[in-house]
Amino acid sequence: MHPFEDLPIPDGAIGIHWFGQNSYALKDSSGTILQLDPYFPHERPPDNFLHPRPPLHEASLRTDFVLLTHDHGDHTCVESLARLRAAYPEARYVGPVESVRRLRDAGFPAGCTVVIAAGDRLSLGSMTVHALWSKPPEGIPADKI
Repeated sequence: MHPFEDLPIPDGAIGIHWFGQNSYALKDSSGTILQLDPYFPHERPPDNFLHPRPPLHEASLRTDFVLLTHDHGDHTCVESLARLRAAYPEARYVGPVESVRRLRDAGFPAGCTVVIAAGDRLSLGSMTVHALWSKPPEGIPADKI
């Protein structure tokens, strides 16, 4: 068991643990644990990774929900997500349509995945997620985005 799972969280507060790269875990006072963009690949060539081992073995941290921010390999890492699913089959995976499509293509059943889009609000156990754009949907052409 990862020590974050036992961390006491006061009412009205949230615990945050950073696992490196873009991966975080959030825990609220009711004990709900949400992983954000879990990225723990086992192949870790030294030209790409500082540490030869992943910072978390997926089965070591109980996970209720997984929130995926977008469909890049280090944000929707099917390798890590498949190990999470094997360890915690009741967990639910929430993300944009592209990330959810990638999971379903990898064999995740539709019942464990939820699409969220900008402007949506979704209850995940005792937590509420508010999705918004980090940039306008049409991009910012002047900035070549």
